[in-house]
Amino acid sequence: MSQPPRWVPPATTGTRGTPPPPGDLPNDLGSPASASAPDHVGTAYPYRGSPPARATPKQTLSVVAFVLGVLGCIPLASVVAIVVGAIAVAKERAGRAFAVAGIALGALWTLAGVTLILTDAPQRFADSIREPADDLILSVDGEDTVWDLTDGSCYNEVNVEEWDDTGPQLSIVDCAQPHEFEVYHETRLGHIQYPGDDSIFAMADSACYVKFTSFVGRPYSASDLDYTFWAPDEITWAEGDRLIQCVITDGPATVGSLEGARR
Repeated sequence: MSQPPRWVPPATTGTRGTPPPPGDLPNDLGSPASASAPDHVGTAYPYRGSPPARATPKQTLSVVAFVLGVLGCIPLASVVAIVVGAIAVAKERAGRAFAVAGIALGALWTLAGVTLILTDAPQRFADSIREPADDLILSVDGEDTVWDLTDGSCYNEVNVEEWDDTGPQLSIVDCAQPHEFEVYHETRLGHIQYPGDDSIFAMADSACYVKFTSFVGRPYSASDLDYTFWAPDEITWAEGDRLIQCVITDGPATVGSLEGARR
């Protein structure tokens, strides 16, 4: 059985105080306020410089513990977060809130991991991923042939290059399941003698082109869908095959019939 080519569908300085007059030294220096200053004392108040900057308390471990707690889904990160957080609480005065948060997050991740291991959650999680994926996998059993197709059949091609006595391998599926092709029209030829390959092709193409509009609800020239067909060849004609089957396609993983698609 012949088949035409298929469609291939972004440092602030501090302010100095007013210096006391010479000879009037502050009481905290141990001299009476009324004592006279030595002759060599100048008029400027002694400059003591700016006070040293206060050292910033270290909170490195606390921050590390918090980050590890946030990333607790990474193996062992939650355990390390708890250990580092405990060390930070003991050694660092600042940033303890980060350390405590890291410990809490680490504990939660650890508890979640233990619960996951001790239950069947991994299997349920795997099943939840597998089920939607299974819906998108085309059936490729290859238990059907072109002779099993009828008007309205939806199917997937398994191997159209290696033919056996029954034709290419197909897999007929429910149209509600992902499929690539749908038979949308059948017609039988009444010729007694085989009219030739070119004539068979022309008759099949003409029949499928006309029926495309009524099936889809839009002319083929204005549609983004495509069609092909199954038709008899000289060998199957001699065996009594007169059936032409028109097939519509929207590419792989089509779900549902394309009848009335209007596109």
